Amino acid sequence: MELRDRIFGPIAEASEDGVLRSVNIAALVRRLILFDHVYVETSLLREIPFLLKAFGYKGLLQLLDEPDFEFISDALTAGSVGQSIIAQDRPMGVLPLNEFDVSVVRLHEPGKQFEAALKNVEKIDMKAKRRRKLIRKLEDKLIRYPTDGAAGVADYQTQLREYPESILPAIRYSVATQLGAEPVNNIKVQVAQLNFDRGFRVSTNLVELYHIDEQAAHRVVERALLGIAGVNQRLEIMKALNAMTGFQPKEVALLKSKLDFTMKSLAPDIQEARFDRIVKVAGLPDLANLNRGNVIDVEALLKLRKRRDCVEMRQWLRTLDGSSDAEISRMFSSLHERLARVTHSRGGAIARFLFTNGIGMISYHGAVLGPVSSVIDQFVVEKLIGEPGAITFLSEDYRSLF
Repeated sequence: MELRDRIFGPIAEASEDGVLRSVNIAALVRRLILFDHVYVETSLLREIPFLLKAFGYKGLLQLLDEPDFEFISDALTAGSVGQSIIAQDRPMGVLPLNEFDVSVVRLHEPGKQFEAALKNVEKIDMKAKRRRKLIRKLEDKLIRYPTDGAAGVADYQTQLREYPESILPAIRYSVATQLGAEPVNNIKVQVAQLNFDRGFRVSTNLVELYHIDEQAAHRVVERALLGIAGVNQRLEIMKALNAMTGFQPKEVALLKSKLDFTMKSLAPDIQEARFDRIVKVAGLPDLANLNRGNVIDVEALLKLRKRRDCVEMRQWLRTLDGSSDAEISRMFSSLHERLARVTHSRGGAIARFLFTNGIGMISYHGAVLGPVSSVIDQFVVEKLIGEPGAITFLSEDYRSLF
């Protein structure tokens, strides 16, 4: 299975204080359609009540029986420890402003990473027997990140040493978010290695440019460094899982200096954007409607995502970046696909009769074809028209979800 056929990422949207605001059911359904293997980075399984509402109890159990679906219950990030309390016990002590020590931060001890998540499921109001069965299913679906994040922090250190200018996009974004100011083009940065591997001194002209104090300038740079280290850790996880993940626009800006066009072409949100574009141009049902209290047939969804035409659709989407909306619209009204839809419908016998006797009405390279025999009809239908492909899947089978 290729990297771009697998995806990991969250579906829960939480506020800065950790309160769960919503769960993006549409994003999950989209990923199940577009990718062969789906990992959900769970927020301590607080998504489960939302999934129960969307899929129903039986449907959620069916989803948990899917071999290519798993929850990642872990917390791995990069943290700035140079000015923290724990820095007091280190040989280098507490670092002054504008000096930084970014390290791996993992919140859960080995063996205890699932306990808090499963406790949240125990609080769900449902029959005890059902809850026990659900917890047993979830226990088999919970995994940790298959890496400790150290390689991502090491890459961040290398990036700062060898490409110090790569911090500029991160600082510009941090200026906008931390200061609420317009990032200017004349920000100056100097990066120097301290006397230990993780330590860097970052000097800027932020104080003069934005009339802020040294503490505020330090926070701006700190957030920028954590952004760079965090993106590198996400890439490390991608490598370990052999799976893609979504990046926020701010992170894509950070990635540009490291991965440029390659990472953009792999980003799963590009694949999802392609899908959303097709939905809009072709007038197909919008997955956003799935968040409005609809109950989803999980069994049908899981069968649908493994069908050959759904797999072909995933590959086909990647070929459309150079196609205009008009060209895509024409694809959905093409003779080939219309015939495929008709000849593989439930009324197949009637459709074949109409096809056989109506083909003379269709112009082909300036000529008008005459009626054909049932033998030729069979050959054309089965060999030339073939099974319904990507467009037929989107036009017909995809609609069955609704």
